[in-house]
Amino acid sequence: MQKINIDKQTVIFSVFVFFLIMGLFFLFPWSIKKIILISRDTVAISKQIDAAKKEWPNKDNYLKNKDALREKISKADIKFVNSQQESKLFSFISASSKEFGVEIQSLSPGKVEESISTEFGHFNYLPIVIKAKSRFHSLVAFLNYLQNSQYFFDLKKLNIKSDYPYNSIDMILCGLVKKE
Repeated sequence: MQKINIDKQTVIFSVFVFFLIMGLFFLFPWSIKKIILISRDTVAISKQIDAAKKEWPNKDNYLKNKDALREKISKADIKFVNSQQESKLFSFISASSKEFGVEIQSLSPGKVEESISTEFGHFNYLPIVIKAKSRFHSLVAFLNYLQNSQYFFDLKKLNIKSDYPYNSIDMILCGLVKKE
């Protein structure tokens, strides 16, 4: 049997080649993948920076619009009641009618109707059947007050019968109840 003669330089060269080949098969693909991910992140960040540079001069307008929108939403949000607060509508109508000389004879809730969607949320109509007596001008002032009040009301039906000096009124007034 012949003895294999391996010198120190051959061993070092072989180990070096082994690590070089291992680096090519394992470390090189991992490095390429990492470079691709970093480039993708860099492109995304540069797009965000470009967008920020374009939008920065309009920042003050956005802040003003944001405050105006918040105020508009808060004003609109109080016009609606939650389903547990339906009695607020009844007491508001009853109390307001006295201020305008509208004598309510009956005030009763109807069956909750169709669901509608707006930018403020999903709502149901709550019909309120009202039978009352009033002078015509007082009724008009009362309905105008309800339309411009803190709550949202929609007049669905109005029947007026003349009984001098007062009018008999049958109406269906709908309030919006916020769905939860």
